[in-house]
Amino acid sequence: MGLQLGGAVGNLIDRLTLGHVTDYVSVLNFAVFNVADACITIGVGILILGIWIEDRKVKRAASSSSTEPPPEVEGEGLIEERRGE
Repeated sequence: MGLQLGGAVGNLIDRLTLGHVTDYVSVLNFAVFNVADACITIGVGILILGIWIEDRKVKRAASSSSTEPPPEVEGEGLIEERRGE
């Protein structure tokens, strides 16, 4: 999340001070980007990877012990409590 926020703030600063975002890294004929864009992209990739790994852990725990409920996801209990009110 820090990479995403840092990249977004970096692009925002460019946008506010220069009126546009300066892209200065060119990879052959593929893409032109800046460090802020790279941070946002890497941050999103890490976030997706973390969600995928956590999902696999929960599914693996649920399949290994079918009698026990899967581990509770943070914040899920709060939603259930509010539904019961």
